[in-house]
Amino acid sequence: MTIQHSTESLQPEGANTTFSPKPIENVRESSTVTGKNTKTISKPQNNSIKLQNKLAKSHVTTQRPNVKTKPQNAITTKPIPEPTKKSSPSTTFDYLGNKYGTDETHVHSKCPNRIRDKLRSKEFQNMFLEKIPVLQWKKHAQESEYERLKKYSGAQGWMGVTWEIINKTLNLLNSTGNAYMFDTWQGQSPCIRCAVVGNGGILNGSGMGQEIDSHDYVFRMNGAITKGFEKDVGNRTSFYSFSTNTLMNSLYAYGHRGFKAVPRTPETRYVVLPDHDRDYLLVLGALTNTIIDKGGDKGKE
Repeated sequence: MTIQHSTESLQPEGANTTFSPKPIENVRESSTVTGKNTKTISKPQNNSIKLQNKLAKSHVTTQRPNVKTKPQNAITTKPIPEPTKKSSPSTTFDYLGNKYGTDETHVHSKCPNRIRDKLRSKEFQNMFLEKIPVLQWKKHAQESEYERLKKYSGAQGWMGVTWEIINKTLNLLNSTGNAYMFDTWQGQSPCIRCAVVGNGGILNGSGMGQEIDSHDYVFRMNGAITKGFEKDVGNRTSFYSFSTNTLMNSLYAYGHRGFKAVPRTPETRYVVLPDHDRDYLLVLGALTNTIIDKGGDKGKE
């Protein structure tokens, strides 16, 4: 496993409510990946599921709101800047199109050691889209956005996902907790400290568990095994990231090593990284506590 520390600021505009997230409760099995049974998710609260936004360049936002205003539904788009003549990297990738959504919740940051500032350095300035949104939620359920993004496949767009599914799913993600990653933050520091723990095994024997758990938030993903390794990797999971495919593959590949279910603790929230309709259908079924009625997982809870 690998660990990365990050410090970020806490003071955006927009988000205005805090929540006590409910963990995902039920796990049921699916024969699509394993030939046996693997597990899918049901019964989370709306604010415990977050969807990664299309075209996002990072997986976390970092500011605590200091003004209690309702998030606006309008999507602001700005042209992607042209690369400078002296610089070879470019933000004008074909899959981005010529416009992208913006998120300015971090612009009033008072953290003196932000990762965003480091990414604005000369080395990355023409690659890093600082204001691109991280999370999808109700704000993005607009037909104009659908028409724009349906041309792009996989993690870059909504190709292969119908407007009906996009609209139903995103409209259920309608709370502050769906729009802003750290809406429950109650700390006093101008920065949030995060530990991002991977699954490569490098922490085995490290004794870093206590230090990892001392961070404000702990991020894990996919086949995150902590039981029996707490001394090295900690036992907290604030955010668990996955896609439907990576979750099923992790349950299949690491089940014999102890990964039997997603992390479920009172503080755990789930960040879904969608790349096709299966992910949106899973979120839709989980939020409505209904059986999935379309696609390869049809008939499953």
